[in-house]
Amino acid sequence: MARPKKFTEDVKMYNITLPVKMFKRLEKISLHETKNSLEHISIADLIRSSIEIYVDTYEENENG
Repeated sequence: MARPKKFTEDVKMYNITLPVKMFKRLEKISLHETKNSLEHISIADLIRSSIEIYVDTYEENENG
């Protein structure tokens, strides 16, 4: 099955190593969020969302 197109801008691939405990926690959240949504919520989606929130907050604190 092909992956859905989720990006509207250029992307850069990046590999990440996570502890198994963290991966399992994210997996649980992913399954829960997918059940409560009309679309599949992957672990990668969760990680991207978390990074975006972190960076936005960091930049807000740096700029003022």
